[in-house]
Amino acid sequence: MKQYPQLILGLLCLVINAVAPFSADPRQVVVVTVETTTTTWTTTTLQVTALSPASSTTLAGSSPLVSETSSGNGDFEGTFLDLHNNERAEHGASNLTWSNTLAMIAQSWANNCTDTHSGGKFRLEGLPLGENIAAGTENYSIPDVMNDFIDGPSEKFNYNPLAPADSHWTQIVWKATSELGCGVATCLLFEPPFDGQEALFYVCEYFPPGNIEGKFDANVQP
Repeated sequence: MKQYPQLILGLLCLVINAVAPFSADPRQVVVVTVETTTTTWTTTTLQVTALSPASSTTLAGSSPLVSETSSGNGDFEGTFLDLHNNERAEHGASNLTWSNTLAMIAQSWANNCTDTHSGGKFRLEGLPLGENIAAGTENYSIPDVMNDFIDGPSEKFNYNPLAPADSHWTQIVWKATSELGCGVATCLLFEPPFDGQEALFYVCEYFPPGNIEGKFDANVQP
């Protein structure tokens, strides 16, 4: 059958994402929840404990609508890292390293199957994360995701250093970012253009975050 991948790409400029209690990272994690009926914030500080990177972990109250796909294998990590670092090398940025903590956070958010950003749910050491998300039907692969992040509309070739704007690509090449972790889940997505189709929902988390207003000149080399 001829395939027509449909995708939605999301980005967050001044990202207020962050981190969940996963992997053997000793850093503290804060989970922030919003009680919308009272508009109050509740925070819980958690210590990151050992968890196999091959595990697929779901936060309380969240679950994939179809199935989960572990992000803890070398091919998954290596492909995302290589494609990120190849692009970064072309723009004067040092290599990212893989973070199991970020990967577990990304996986936990992917498992929610919302096709939206996490929007401030997690914080690591009081700091936010950068986040890129994408979704596509059928055989939507990591190279497809990265191609959309880099060469899609409003990405690399539309970047104007005289009037910098945030994008997936600017987060990828952001010089101050040093860690990456990604996850993916197979979901039933009901928002257009998916309309109830099964799709792959990818989430990548970045630390320290990019796309910070006033910092583009120092961090994005065209």
